[in-house]
Amino acid sequence: MKHIPKENIKVSLSVGFLASLQDRHNERYSKHEAFCYLLDKACEHYMPKAVSKEMADELKDFQFVTTKTQLAEDWHWHRATVRTFLDALESFGLLERTKLNKSVIITM
Repeated sequence: MKHIPKENIKVSLSVGFLASLQDRHNERYSKHEAFCYLLDKACEHYMPKAVSKEMADELKDFQFVTTKTQLAEDWHWHRATVRTFLDALESFGLLERTKLNKSVIITM
């Protein structure tokens, strides 16, 4: 039987399915839950209230605006852990970040 390297496998899943796998609230998120969170925010074009309406109109498909601090609070992680996780996702080509003054645009 031929071995297929894991890094060559591509999987297509619905965001709804991934969200259904989340079962913890008000606890530290797993990496899987954090990734599902990012997908959900990207699908809804999430925008903090502090960001201008003009910025909201400029967002493209699968983009949203957030801060490392907000992600750390929501996921119950340290900001350094958030940064490391986002760096890893970016290295796998799963997201791109565009830095703004006090926030970041994430493209999934």
